[in-house]
Amino acid sequence: MILKEALKEVAIAAKSPALGKNRFVGMRNLGVALGRISEIMNKMLGNYEKVHEVAPSYDFDKNTPGNGYRSFLLLIDKASKQCQDLSRNATESKVNYTALTREANEWIVIFEALETCLDHLNQLIEWNEPRCLFATDPQHSARDLLTRIEEVNQLGFYGIHQGYQFSQSMRHYLKFVSAGMAAYSDIYFGTSAEDHRAVQLPRFLAKCAYYLVNHKRRRNKVVSLSRHASVEFIQSFWFLAETDIYFRILSLSAARLPVLAELFIPPVAVKIGQVTVSPGTSHGAPHTIHTRFMSSVWREGMIGSGKQKGPLEPPSPVLMFQCHGGGFIAQSSKSHAAYLRRWTKDIGVPMIAVDYSLAPTYPYPRALEEVVHAYAWCIENKTLLGWTGEKVIFVGDSAGGNLLVAATLKCIQIGLPLPSGLFLAYTPFLLQFVPSPSRLLCLTDPLLPFGFMMKCLQSYAATNKKENLVLNNIQSKSLLYSLWTTASDMISFIFAKQRGGKEGIVNHKGTWLSDHSPSEEFQEFDVPADPYISPYLANADDLSRFPKTVLVSSESDPCLDDTVMFGKRLKEQNVPIDLVIFDDLPHGFLNFGASPEANEAIRVCGDKIRDLCNSK
Repeated sequence: MILKEALKEVAIAAKSPALGKNRFVGMRNLGVALGRISEIMNKMLGNYEKVHEVAPSYDFDKNTPGNGYRSFLLLIDKASKQCQDLSRNATESKVNYTALTREANEWIVIFEALETCLDHLNQLIEWNEPRCLFATDPQHSARDLLTRIEEVNQLGFYGIHQGYQFSQSMRHYLKFVSAGMAAYSDIYFGTSAEDHRAVQLPRFLAKCAYYLVNHKRRRNKVVSLSRHASVEFIQSFWFLAETDIYFRILSLSAARLPVLAELFIPPVAVKIGQVTVSPGTSHGAPHTIHTRFMSSVWREGMIGSGKQKGPLEPPSPVLMFQCHGGGFIAQSSKSHAAYLRRWTKDIGVPMIAVDYSLAPTYPYPRALEEVVHAYAWCIENKTLLGWTGEKVIFVGDSAGGNLLVAATLKCIQIGLPLPSGLFLAYTPFLLQFVPSPSRLLCLTDPLLPFGFMMKCLQSYAATNKKENLVLNNIQSKSLLYSLWTTASDMISFIFAKQRGGKEGIVNHKGTWLSDHSPSEEFQEFDVPADPYISPYLANADDLSRFPKTVLVSSESDPCLDDTVMFGKRLKEQNVPIDLVIFDDLPHGFLNFGASPEANEAIRVCGDKIRDLCNSK
């Protein structure tokens, strides 16, 4: 065990004469810090061994090791290995003992948090049924564990060792994301509407640089935001990935495609055989659905093909139907276009990506209604898509994957043609306030922290326990547009584009900061046990009709346990399953193609989708 090996070396280094009895204060302080680390390691050892013993029993199968218990052991192993290396450096003659002591003190905070998490993991093992990763003991509520989780000191995971569990290239990106979040929050909450937007980009970049260098300020800011930021701030920050400048930068390396079009699906009922599919009407009048269509070649009948002078390819027997992630509250196909264009080119199959309506303006079931309606429209208008209508592969990540599984269930219910395959990346399949080992990884995740996940869940599917009403704090499109403008204008002004709406960044100055912790808000809201919200709850007969499914996650993904458990449910119904768990990558890795490891994962995912397209 790496923990046991590291414990020996750290303890020896802490007691070495070079540190313990040295006349230099810096060296003695380092010895004290290493001593504290070895003390925590020793206390953790018993619980570590208990979790290590049972973790393999929760895997999907013997050939696919991976679950939240293993992930936390890996977190501990990677931290132990780095402390092992630090203890070796401490005994060398020419080292910066002040810097090493600072690193060691940061590791103390991390190990104290990991020790607390290990206690919670052992509690989960007692609560859970054998081989079930979700807490199911009715005598214990999710609120019990959520309250305990908030006692975990998260600061160490966002300091100088932030992202230590990921690949080296990912660490750099994630630190920049955290610095950007901290810098953006300063501007979001502190800029008056009278300030001219032309001064915002230099200020934003300066603040990013400040937070990159000052890790203590960065970690304090990010942890505070992860606990108390409102859904409006989260939405606005995530919408930065939709700005023109970000899109143009991504387009520089994105695959070139001859067919790139924006299609608008009208809010008109579609009839497929005996089935009539109406447009989405929940929480507001139906409206046009925006989609992004792409193809690597021009095909017969395809929209716009009449203007092409060269020969046309025959219609494709396969169509990829894609839904994006973004926690049900943010983003669109625009911010996912880089890897979608790559897959379209590499696989040689046309793709249509659906931009469904977002919560909290349009909570459940509006997005699902629009996805099913868009799918029916594609079937009716297959010729315009250069498609024979023979096969369709559903492709989704995160929230988009959830919607596509729900859409598959809806197709079973109403009698629409089923997809021929499903590709689902880091998808949440159980949208309930139910703890699991991998969901505790939110405490360490810079992209999907615990508070953000709770806000997304509340915005999309939560109901008020007292009034039994769907949570919907934003009532109009105009406010959602102002959120978009806030995020977009801060960056896109460098192109000197004049947008409608307010000039500059709206003055928020604390207006949309939540005064409650996630567990306090949990007391007021609940999520219905609805299989269209939580496909994990679907009945066995419906799941048995699912096509071949590819499930993708990573060992550090908070949705890993969802992936493993849903895969088990499909496997029980003899549905062909291919489950892939990547190393060293975070939730949302498909959007980080500049990282060599993420880039390779995107290639592997493309190969999996191609196999689905070619399967009979």
